Amino acid sequence: MSKKARYARYLILLLILFLVAAYQAYQKLRVASWDQTLRVGIYSVNGDSSSATNDYIKSLSLKHFKTISRFVNHEATRHGLKKQATEIEYLSELTDKPPQPPNGNSLFVNIIWSLHFRFWALYWSLNVSSDVPDVNLFVKVIGNFYHLVANGSPDADGIWQDQTVDLMKLYSDVGGLGQNPRLTKLGIFCDSDNGGGSSVAYFGDVILSRP
Repeated sequence: MSKKARYARYLILLLILFLVAAYQAYQKLRVASWDQTLRVGIYSVNGDSSSATNDYIKSLSLKHFKTISRFVNHEATRHGLKKQATEIEYLSELTDKPPQPPNGNSLFVNIIWSLHFRFWALYWSLNVSSDVPDVNLFVKVIGNFYHLVANGSPDADGIWQDQTVDLMKLYSDVGGLGQNPRLTKLGIFCDSDNGGGSSVAYFGDVILSRP
């Protein structure tokens, strides 16, 4: 490859990076200003390519994500915002999975992946709707697993905590449709929130009872 061709490639890449950076800065300022309701588009992606997950995704609708909007708007009101903060839209299931992040630490490779992901997101946003949302959420769905964080505050360290969970209410809150659901699996675990740390938890008696 000639020097001119190589320099032309670098120039095009720098121009693309500049445009992306400018757009991101504009979006960040617009979102942070909260001067208008933000439209949030949710797209589901089959995370394990299983037929069970596919069937579950097909049962999803806007009502399954309403709790997100209620929570964000409640918090916005609590912090003094006078208007509705977000408006949630469940737009579609995507048949294509997002580009996977690279394994290495190469700056150039990570830049290319970042650009690839942004164009992938824009491509699907435009394919699903001509009116692109302010914020896109791509939800990776694996089976129909839900989890509830009982008590993760630092004040709980070293102290036994009593927790009571209404499973029927939780089932209803996350969009359960059946009148008499059957409990088949119950998982109890500790989590470090993908922060790169670790956590240790001890569990005592687990009692299931009917109301």
